[in-house]
Amino acid sequence: MQYVWHPTSYNAIMEKEIAAAILGAAITAIPTTAVAIAAAVISRNQARVERQQAELASQRYQLDLFKEFNSRFDRLNEDLNAIWSDTALDNPKRNKEAVAQDYLNLCSEEYLWYKNKLISQEIWDAWYDGIVHYINRDGIIAEVFLREKIKAPNSYYGIFQVLPLLPH
Repeated sequence: MQYVWHPTSYNAIMEKEIAAAILGAAITAIPTTAVAIAAAVISRNQARVERQQAELASQRYQLDLFKEFNSRFDRLNEDLNAIWSDTALDNPKRNKEAVAQDYLNLCSEEYLWYKNKLISQEIWDAWYDGIVHYINRDGIIAEVFLREKIKAPNSYYGIFQVLPLLPH
Protein backbone atom coordinates (compact mmCIF):
# COMPACT_ATOMS: atom_id res chain seq x y z
CA MET A 1 0.00 0.00 0.00
CA GLN A 2 1.31 3.26 -1.01
CA TYR A 3 0.73 6.46 0.96
CA VAL A 4 -0.88 9.24 -0.98
CA TRP A 5 -0.41 12.72 0.20
CA HIS A 6 -3.57 14.49 1.03
CA PRO A 7 -3.79 18.13 2.22
CA THR A 8 -6.19 17.24 5.04
CA SER A 9 -3.89 14.62 6.52
CA TYR A 10 -0.95 17.02 6.26
CA ASN A 11 -2.93 19.71 8.17
CA ALA A 12 -3.84 17.19 10.86
CA ILE A 13 -0.21 16.17 11.26
CA MET A 14 0.91 19.80 11.39
CA GLU A 15 -1.76 20.66 13.93
CA LYS A 16 -0.56 17.79 16.13
CA GLU A 17 3.06 18.88 15.80
CA ILE A 18 2.19 22.52 16.55
CA ALA A 19 0.10 21.48 19.55
CA ALA A 20 2.95 19.27 20.78
CA ALA A 21 5.42 22.12 20.35
CA ILE A 22 3.17 24.54 22.23
CA LEU A 23 2.58 22.00 24.98
CA GLY A 24 6.30 21.32 25.21
CA ALA A 25 7.07 25.04 25.43
CA ALA A 26 4.40 25.48 28.09
CA ILE A 27 5.73 22.56 30.12
CA THR A 28 9.24 23.97 29.83
CA ALA A 29 8.03 27.44 30.86
CA ILE A 30 6.05 26.24 33.90
CA PRO A 31 9.10 25.54 36.11
CA THR A 32 10.74 28.82 35.08
CA THR A 33 7.56 30.76 35.80
CA ALA A 34 7.01 28.90 39.07
CA VAL A 35 10.56 29.68 40.17
CA ALA A 36 10.11 33.35 39.26
CA ILE A 37 6.82 33.55 41.18
CA ALA A 38 8.32 31.77 44.19
CA ALA A 39 11.33 34.10 44.13
CA ALA A 40 9.06 37.15 44.05
CA VAL A 41 6.98 35.85 46.96
CA ILE A 42 10.08 35.00 48.99
CA SER A 43 11.61 38.40 48.23
CA ARG A 44 8.44 40.22 49.27
CA ASN A 45 8.19 38.18 52.48
CA GLN A 46 11.86 38.75 53.26
CA ALA A 47 11.45 42.49 52.79
CA ARG A 48 8.43 42.45 55.13
CA VAL A 49 10.37 40.50 57.76
CA GLU A 50 13.30 42.91 57.46
CA ARG A 51 10.95 45.89 57.91
CA GLN A 52 9.41 44.24 60.96
CA GLN A 53 12.85 43.51 62.42
CA ALA A 54 13.95 47.11 61.83
CA GLU A 55 10.77 48.41 63.48
CA LEU A 56 11.28 46.10 66.44
CA ALA A 57 14.91 47.22 66.80
CA SER A 58 13.76 50.86 66.64
CA GLN A 59 11.15 50.22 69.33
CA ARG A 60 13.74 48.53 71.55
CA TYR A 61 16.10 51.46 71.04
CA GLN A 62 13.34 53.93 71.90
CA LEU A 63 12.53 51.92 75.01
CA ASP A 64 16.19 51.94 76.08
CA LEU A 65 16.39 55.71 75.53
CA PHE A 66 13.11 56.21 77.36
CA LYS A 67 14.35 54.20 80.35
CA GLU A 68 17.71 56.00 80.39
CA PHE A 69 16.19 59.48 80.24
CA ASN A 70 13.56 58.65 82.83
CA SER A 71 16.24 57.25 85.12
CA ARG A 72 18.27 60.44 84.74
CA PHE A 73 15.17 62.54 85.39
CA ASP A 74 14.34 60.46 88.49
CA ARG A 75 17.82 61.22 89.87
CA LEU A 76 17.20 64.96 89.28
CA ASN A 77 13.58 65.02 90.38
CA GLU A 78 14.15 65.38 94.14
CA ASP A 79 16.57 68.24 93.56
CA LEU A 80 14.19 69.89 91.10
CA ASN A 81 11.42 69.66 93.68
CA ALA A 82 13.79 71.05 96.33
CA ILE A 83 14.48 74.01 94.04
CA TRP A 84 10.76 74.54 93.54
CA SER A 85 9.95 74.32 97.25
CA ASP A 86 13.03 76.39 98.13
CA THR A 87 14.41 73.73 100.46
CA ALA A 88 17.95 72.45 100.78
CA LEU A 89 19.26 69.97 98.23
CA ASP A 90 20.02 66.43 99.42
CA ASN A 91 23.66 66.80 98.40
CA PRO A 92 25.17 69.89 100.05
CA LYS A 93 28.01 69.89 97.48
CA ARG A 94 25.54 70.65 94.67
CA ASN A 95 23.95 74.00 94.09
CA LYS A 96 20.62 74.81 92.51
CA GLU A 97 22.19 76.26 89.37
CA ALA A 98 24.10 73.01 88.79
CA VAL A 99 20.85 71.05 89.09
CA ALA A 100 19.16 73.43 86.63
CA GLN A 101 22.12 73.04 84.25
CA ASP A 102 21.92 69.24 84.51
CA TYR A 103 18.21 69.46 83.75
CA LEU A 104 18.87 71.65 80.70
CA ASN A 105 21.43 69.11 79.46
CA LEU A 106 18.95 66.28 79.93
CA CYS A 107 16.20 68.20 78.12
CA SER A 108 18.46 69.10 75.21
CA GLU A 109 19.58 65.47 74.81
CA GLU A 110 15.96 64.34 74.83
CA TYR A 111 15.25 66.90 72.12
CA LEU A 112 18.22 65.72 70.06
CA TRP A 113 16.93 62.15 70.04
CA TYR A 114 13.43 63.35 69.17
CA LYS A 115 14.74 65.59 66.37
CA ASN A 116 16.66 62.61 64.93
CA LYS A 117 13.41 60.58 64.98
CA LEU A 118 14.64 58.15 67.61
CA ILE A 119 12.01 59.27 70.11
CA SER A 120 8.35 59.20 69.14
CA GLN A 121 6.17 62.30 68.94
CA GLU A 122 4.06 60.99 71.82
CA ILE A 123 7.07 60.67 74.15
CA TRP A 124 8.47 64.03 73.11
CA ASP A 125 5.12 65.76 73.69
CA ALA A 126 5.03 64.44 77.26
CA TRP A 127 8.62 65.49 77.90
CA TYR A 128 8.05 68.89 76.31
CA ASP A 129 5.08 69.50 78.61
CA GLY A 130 7.29 68.60 81.58
CA ILE A 131 10.05 70.97 80.44
CA VAL A 132 7.57 73.83 80.04
CA HIS A 133 6.14 73.00 83.46
CA TYR A 134 9.54 73.23 85.17
CA ILE A 135 10.54 76.40 83.31
CA ASN A 136 7.28 78.10 84.26
CA ARG A 137 7.35 76.74 87.79
CA ASP A 138 10.75 77.91 88.98
CA GLY A 139 12.81 81.03 88.58
CA ILE A 140 16.26 79.40 88.78
CA ILE A 141 15.50 76.86 86.07
CA ALA A 142 14.04 79.54 83.81
CA GLU A 143 17.02 81.80 84.55
CA VAL A 144 19.53 79.09 83.58
CA PHE A 145 17.61 78.24 80.40
CA LEU A 146 17.33 81.91 79.45
CA ARG A 147 20.97 82.67 80.25
CA GLU A 148 22.14 79.73 78.11
CA LYS A 149 19.77 80.70 75.31
CA ILE A 150 21.18 84.25 75.24
CA LYS A 151 24.78 83.05 75.55
CA ALA A 152 24.54 80.31 72.92
CA PRO A 153 21.16 80.33 71.13
CA ASN A 154 22.13 77.60 68.68
CA SER A 155 23.66 75.26 71.22
CA TYR A 156 21.94 72.53 73.21
CA TYR A 157 20.96 70.80 69.97
CA GLY A 158 18.50 73.54 69.05
CA ILE A 159 16.08 73.08 71.95
CA PHE A 160 15.74 76.83 72.42
CA GLN A 161 14.05 77.09 69.01
CA VAL A 162 11.18 74.91 70.29
CA LEU A 163 10.77 76.64 73.64
CA PRO A 164 8.93 79.79 72.54
CA LEU A 165 8.09 80.78 76.09
CA LEU A 166 11.68 81.90 76.65
CA PRO A 167 12.21 85.52 75.63
CA HIS A 168 14.59 86.10 72.71
